[in-house]
Amino acid sequence: MTEEEARLDRIARRIIILSRSTIVVNMRYLDTAVFHLMPVPGALDLATDGRFLFYKPEFLIHEYQQEKTVVARDLLHVVLHCIFQHAFIHEAVNQACWDLAVDIAVENLINEQDLDCFRCEREKHQKEVLQSLGLPFRALTAERIYRWLIENEKTEEELQGLQAWFKADMHDLWYFHDSSDDPGPVKDPQENRDPDHDPDEELPPQDNGGGDEKSQKEQEWEDISKRIEVDMETSSRKAGSEKGSMLMELKELHRERYDYASFLRKFSVLGEEIMINDDEFDNVFYTYGLELYGDMPLVEPLEYKEVNRIRDFVIAIDTSASTSGDLIQKFMQKTYNILKDSENFFSKVNLYLIQADMEVQEVTYIEDLSHLEEYIAKLKLKGKGGTDFRPVFEYVNTLLDEQRFRKLKGLLYFTDGFGAFPKRKPPYDTAFVFMRDETYEPEVPPWAIKLVLEEEDLV
Repeated sequence: MTEEEARLDRIARRIIILSRSTIVVNMRYLDTAVFHLMPVPGALDLATDGRFLFYKPEFLIHEYQQEKTVVARDLLHVVLHCIFQHAFIHEAVNQACWDLAVDIAVENLINEQDLDCFRCEREKHQKEVLQSLGLPFRALTAERIYRWLIENEKTEEELQGLQAWFKADMHDLWYFHDSSDDPGPVKDPQENRDPDHDPDEELPPQDNGGGDEKSQKEQEWEDISKRIEVDMETSSRKAGSEKGSMLMELKELHRERYDYASFLRKFSVLGEEIMINDDEFDNVFYTYGLELYGDMPLVEPLEYKEVNRIRDFVIAIDTSASTSGDLIQKFMQKTYNILKDSENFFSKVNLYLIQADMEVQEVTYIEDLSHLEEYIAKLKLKGKGGTDFRPVFEYVNTLLDEQRFRKLKGLLYFTDGFGAFPKRKPPYDTAFVFMRDETYEPEVPPWAIKLVLEEEDLV
């Protein structure tokens, strides 16, 4: 490193230190994330691989001279990419669409913080562009924007035009998993260290560790991201306020994804099914009997087996005007496809299908799953009024009083979430199933299970 390069790097590092301090002072819950990336001078203007922050000193100095707030904003932009794990993406992704989607997502988050220390000239243009796009989402997450860009078949020229207003860093390193393919030189932080550099100004280094580099970095950022969510929730409670869309999107990022088939199996009970029980069959005595007596074994396999399957079950369908008939049809078909698997349901079933809006509109009793398929094929919804969940629970309680069930394990209620819930927990598990809605996040009572499905879960 020449004397001039060392001088420029010292200036650039001071800008980084100042910019990091600006972020942490205004957003204290990001301190771990901000200092997780170790600055390394290199050929890229500004970029990260999830461990290092690569920067070109001349670029940072020029940006700072043009607008003093822009470097702090750009560093926050890079850190948010890591927090929301945008860098850890499958290579088969459409890179142009993904790059734009993640940049729009993090720039929008920064704008929503409404902090003077991050304001810059491009913010005004971004708001105009977003308004013209008319994205149909309440929360502008990268995944939703990416899907919208793909579905609307934006041309390369259109993508580049939009990218100009949202780009703050380079994403080249995200798509290179083999170090031999990395664009630009990646310098060792200890190499060519400036002897005049003040050690008190040194930014915290990170432990590189070993093993699978990508999976380790991804896990590190997942842990940091979850810690930030907890810190934000804690500080929000103390201050009596919410941190807005960033906390909401962190919750969305960490939301547990359910497999619908596995979810349904939680409603199974232990019971006997007629079938050969190989688990409790002793092959030794069986073969010994054949050897000793010819064709007469000493033991025979059991013809029944205790298994966990669904027998008694209630499915309620919200037929109010706000629910979609097509989605109900898909939901019922998906449920049937899972239930007809012999591993999930007993051969003899006790299934009640209830259609309800403000009151119970129709009840269908199913003993054989083949009848369920016929019911779905001829499904006609009855109701279309408002929604009140209580009549369904009152009806099921009546069935329990009449001893219509051996052991009712659960009730599954497919709904949009707008309605009156019972105040008390029923004597069986209850799950309310919703389709994801960009404009509304349904709430359920503490005693109920909430399952939010994507439309692709019903395919």
